[in-house]
Amino acid sequence: MKLFIIQTIVLISLCGQVIAQDQVHVITKKIHKDFVYHDGYEVNIDGDRAEVHIQPSLDNKILIDIEIIAKNPTQEAAKADVEKMISIVKRLKNKIYIRNYLDTEDQPRPTSQVKVIYNISVPAVCPVYAKVSYGLADFAELTNSLRVNSKFSQVNLNKISGFVDLSSQFGDIIGQTINGNVTIGSRRTNITLKDIQGNFDIDATYGMIQIYADA
Repeated sequence: MKLFIIQTIVLISLCGQVIAQDQVHVITKKIHKDFVYHDGYEVNIDGDRAEVHIQPSLDNKILIDIEIIAKNPTQEAAKADVEKMISIVKRLKNKIYIRNYLDTEDQPRPTSQVKVIYNISVPAVCPVYAKVSYGLADFAELTNSLRVNSKFSQVNLNKISGFVDLSSQFGDIIGQTINGNVTIGSRRTNITLKDIQGNFDIDATYGMIQIYADA
């Protein structure tokens, strides 16, 4: 099932005592898709200008909700630009592949502020691979395998166990309650890890590292 919803929101910001008004049009395109989870499935995400939020599913399904948002002083421009952000969700054998990208072929680049928000629910045992640029990545309560490649994005890990392989450039890593075999390679990234157990291999260049561990 695939559902598209277009929403228009008008935001008015007031400067001083109603001296000037700046009108911003917000156009939102919504997409929903779900898959029944089978052993061996893996979720692959390639997010550009994206916020990725992954949390545990309450049943044996992979649930994907996507919002594509464009903000522009001109409503027509916001409507045009939201359609330039292409989102792909499909199953390729045992991989659930999710990707977004700007389609600027034979058309001008967007003048709007455009971003994508992913809210994805997966069974805790489902392996996840995420590539995120210029955004944010939140992962919670995964127990199998998590691989992350991030650039200019903050990565948050909460209650993660199992195998973790994380690569980051120019973005903070914040992890809490992590137990497993963890490899982190980072450049110009600040790392904060709390309540951790297991094996950690950290190779960090140009960043501050704070680690709070038990005995």
